[in-house]
Amino acid sequence: MTWVPSVRLALRVALRRDSLSKMSIPTEIIDAARDGEIQTVVRFLDEGGDVNAFDARGRTLLVKSVVHSQVELCRVLIARGADPNRSSEPADLRWHGPLWAAAYYADGGLSNPRQGGGAAWSTSASGEIFQMLMESGADVNVLAGLNLDNNLRINSVLGILLMYFGGRVQDAHSVSLEIVTTLVRAGARLESVVEDELSGVTYSASWCLDRRLAERPELGWDEYFIKARELIVGVQEDGSFKSFMRRPHRSVLRLRSLFARGRAALKKWTPRGHDWHAIKFFVNPNVPREVVWNILSFWRASS
Repeated sequence: MTWVPSVRLALRVALRRDSLSKMSIPTEIIDAARDGEIQTVVRFLDEGGDVNAFDARGRTLLVKSVVHSQVELCRVLIARGADPNRSSEPADLRWHGPLWAAAYYADGGLSNPRQGGGAAWSTSASGEIFQMLMESGADVNVLAGLNLDNNLRINSVLGILLMYFGGRVQDAHSVSLEIVTTLVRAGARLESVVEDELSGVTYSASWCLDRRLAERPELGWDEYFIKARELIVGVQEDGSFKSFMRRPHRSVLRLRSLFARGRAALKKWTPRGHDWHAIKFFVNPNVPREVVWNILSFWRASS
């Protein structure tokens, strides 16, 4: 018997639907995950429920818990084997993975940034869950699969953040920068984050920011967008986040080298203050090089 492609496709769809129906999470359980009812969810799992199953709308318990900032339930689910890289289904919801949900939906994320007090995103429920996911093996380069117009497909959480940088309110811009920095520090790729599905051409993280700036020229004066651009371009140029963060250190060492060779000198009109004393200390040839390196290592750790 020869099957035509349409028949095979229909069979795969039917089998997929049958598989989903067998492993579907009941509505009352997904609601319990939303409300953080740990005992109800744990009872479901103890009775044979699959921690990585989908509900009728294609969401996992972990994704639902992340979206609603249920930090302790997220911790329980991960301990019970929840996959931190399992995205929602069907395909049009695949970008609703745990990492993206933590960055965007959870309290303190982009859709609901913390107001006032200057509190960092990392101290919010969003940041705590994000870190929890990373520690449990979440892949910062997991395919996000969000399609845009013009046949463009965003292939990573970082790509989504950059393509929609500052998409909410002004207060979210600082959150965007902190999350972008966290992803880049964790090794998020900067190349091939967007793909043209027709031509196969891929675009980098800096291209995403250029596109965003073309859409919203006012971001060219936004301090957080400027810093995000400096970070992305700098890391691309230097080859790694670590090398980029050491740029100021290299400048200090070059200055010290110039003074050692007599090609630079402190001028009497140089402004006084802490910066002046720091410069005098770093360029002093009597200060051992290893001492300078030790101080710079603390500077790098706090960057």
